[in-house]
Amino acid sequence: GDGIPDPALAKELEFEKVPEFTGYLGANYSIPVGAEDTVTLRGSYAYTSKFYTDQLNRPWLSQDAYGLLDASVTFARGDSWQVSLWGKNLSDEEYVDFAADVGTLGSWVFGGEPRR
Repeated sequence: GDGIPDPALAKELEFEKVPEFTGYLGANYSIPVGAEDTVTLRGSYAYTSKFYTDQLNRPWLSQDAYGLLDASVTFARGDSWQVSLWGKNLSDEEYVDFAADVGTLGSWVFGGEPRR
């Protein structure tokens, strides 16, 4: 355009990286094992609704809604030590952490953490 900001257009745009809704649900369950030991099971789910990754709300730089599932199992020997096995993004959801339009060079898109 002419380089002059359009206030009417700005009113229609959504904030960058601000989803309309985010939610988190987590639960722990501890099981006594022996006199002082415990096994703790933990699970969580985090949901993020669609959002734009840039100020101009370019559709090709938007992130669709996604959810992340995490879980862990922890064995604790009293108060002296513990060991955990955990998994992040267990459903291996692909999502964008950062994206930018760099003009004639195209777009830079960096994904979020994969399953681990």
